[in-house]
Amino acid sequence: MNDEIHYGKMSIGGSGKTTLDYYLIRESVSDYCDLIRYGVKVVKTVVECGGGKTVESKQINNIFYREPEADNFIRLIMRNRVTPISLMDVVEDYIIDTIGETA
Repeated sequence: MNDEIHYGKMSIGGSGKTTLDYYLIRESVSDYCDLIRYGVKVVKTVVECGGGKTVESKQINNIFYREPEADNFIRLIMRNRVTPISLMDVVEDYIIDTIGETA
């Protein structure tokens, strides 16, 4: 089972109309197990005044095994308007910070 759950759309500044869409990705570990892995996807869409359109996206799977933690993370990246290009850095920083809290 793979699901994309749309969490929201944010508008950001820049030339033309720019939006960010955030998705929570749910993936089943296997058909024989109830364990779910969670990832995130960010899609940036720029619609230029002249009619051109650019879409950029980044998806990172298998970051979390607990839905509340995945939910908190996606809300964090939405608040900070994380773009596809910076998503990997934010995920890495989050993991390092989380490991530091548990050590």
